[in-house]
Amino acid sequence: MVKAFNVVNIANSVHLIKGEPYSMGAILDQLKLPVFVKPMKVAAAWVWSKVKEVGGLLPAIEKAFKEDNQVLIEEFIEGRELTIGVYRANGYLHALPATEIVSKNEFFDYEAKYTPGVTKEITPAG
Repeated sequence: MVKAFNVVNIANSVHLIKGEPYSMGAILDQLKLPVFVKPMKVAAAWVWSKVKEVGGLLPAIEKAFKEDNQVLIEEFIEGRELTIGVYRANGYLHALPATEIVSKNEFFDYEAKYTPGVTKEITPAG
């Protein structure tokens, strides 16, 4: 697991499965607000929720369960957002240059991804 290397910050997370019991208390014992709540199989940021207050957690979980039967809740980590593409060719893994995502929005949401001028993607990242 990457987190064990203590080189980069990896968000603490909780994985929920529809139909299995969960407790708001147990989630909040493991994670600090703010958190992102998102369906596991839906990459579209329009269904992600950034939850800053306890009262917003249950509605965000219910919204995510409308899209998928598994939900991921991750702690928010303050800092730069970087993405690095990786592909396999001829039996080897190849990493592309790092790209820094700089959004005018609070986070890299649907609008930031798909509206020209809202986000800068800087490759290679500084």
